[in-house]
Amino acid sequence: MTDETTNLVLEHLRAIRASQDRLTEEFAGFKLRLSSVESQIGLIHSDLGHLHGDLAIVHNRIDKVESRLDMIEKRLGLVDA
Repeated sequence: MTDETTNLVLEHLRAIRASQDRLTEEFAGFKLRLSSVESQIGLIHSDLGHLHGDLAIVHNRIDKVESRLDMIEKRLGLVDA
Protein backbone atom coordinates (compact mmCIF):
# COMPACT_ATOMS: atom_id res chain seq x y z
CA MET A 1 0.00 0.00 0.00
CA THR A 2 1.20 3.43 -0.78
CA ASP A 3 1.37 6.20 1.77
CA GLU A 4 -1.49 8.01 0.03
CA THR A 5 -3.77 4.95 0.25
CA THR A 6 -2.81 4.39 3.88
CA ASN A 7 -3.64 8.01 4.73
CA LEU A 8 -6.98 7.76 2.93
CA VAL A 9 -7.90 4.60 4.87
CA LEU A 10 -6.89 6.26 8.15
CA GLU A 11 -9.02 9.31 7.30
CA HIS A 12 -12.03 7.13 6.69
CA LEU A 13 -11.44 5.18 9.90
CA ARG A 14 -11.19 8.43 11.87
CA ALA A 15 -14.43 9.68 10.31
CA ILE A 16 -16.15 6.41 11.15
CA ARG A 17 -14.87 6.55 14.74
CA ALA A 18 -16.04 10.18 15.13
CA SER A 19 -19.46 9.24 13.79
CA GLN A 20 -19.63 6.26 16.12
CA ASP A 21 -18.68 8.46 19.09
CA ARG A 22 -21.51 10.89 18.25
CA LEU A 23 -23.97 8.01 17.97
CA THR A 24 -22.79 6.60 21.29
CA GLU A 25 -23.38 9.97 22.99
CA GLU A 26 -26.86 10.26 21.42
CA PHE A 27 -27.70 6.71 22.50
CA ALA A 28 -26.68 7.53 26.08
CA GLY A 29 -29.03 10.52 25.97
CA PHE A 30 -31.86 8.32 24.72
CA LYS A 31 -31.22 5.85 27.52
CA LEU A 32 -31.53 8.64 30.09
CA ARG A 33 -34.77 9.88 28.54
CA LEU A 34 -36.18 6.35 28.41
CA SER A 35 -35.34 5.84 32.08
CA SER A 36 -37.18 9.06 32.88
CA VAL A 37 -40.25 7.94 30.90
CA GLU A 38 -40.23 4.54 32.64
CA SER A 39 -40.03 6.25 36.02
CA GLN A 40 -42.96 8.52 35.15
CA ILE A 41 -45.03 5.53 33.98
CA GLY A 42 -44.32 3.84 37.31
CA LEU A 43 -45.58 6.92 39.14
CA ILE A 44 -48.72 6.96 37.00
CA HIS A 45 -49.38 3.31 37.86
CA SER A 46 -48.94 4.12 41.53
CA ASP A 47 -51.31 7.08 41.28
CA LEU A 48 -53.91 4.91 39.55
CA GLY A 49 -53.63 2.39 42.35
CA HIS A 50 -54.32 5.11 44.89
CA LEU A 51 -57.28 6.35 42.85
CA HIS A 52 -58.76 2.84 42.78
CA GLY A 53 -58.40 2.68 46.55
CA ASP A 54 -60.07 6.07 46.97
CA LEU A 55 -62.86 5.02 44.62
CA ALA A 56 -63.50 1.88 46.68
CA ILE A 57 -63.80 4.03 49.82
CA VAL A 58 -66.27 6.37 48.07
CA HIS A 59 -68.34 3.40 46.87
CA ASN A 60 -68.43 2.02 50.40
CA ARG A 61 -69.62 5.35 51.79
CA ILE A 62 -72.30 5.67 49.09
CA ASP A 63 -73.51 2.15 49.90
CA LYS A 64 -73.85 3.13 53.57
CA VAL A 65 -75.73 6.32 52.68
CA GLU A 66 -78.06 4.31 50.42
CA SER A 67 -78.71 1.86 53.23
CA ARG A 68 -79.51 4.66 55.66
CA LEU A 69 -81.74 6.38 53.11
CA ASP A 70 -83.67 3.13 52.57
CA MET A 71 -84.23 2.85 56.34
CA ILE A 72 -85.42 6.47 56.57
CA GLU A 73 -87.82 5.99 53.65
CA LYS A 74 -89.25 2.86 55.28
CA ARG A 75 -89.72 4.62 58.63
CA LEU A 76 -91.49 7.54 57.00
CA GLY A 77 -93.64 5.19 54.96
CA LEU A 78 -92.47 6.59 51.66
CA VAL A 79 -91.94 3.09 50.21
CA ASP A 80 -93.55 -0.29 50.71
CA ALA A 81 -91.82 -2.26 53.42
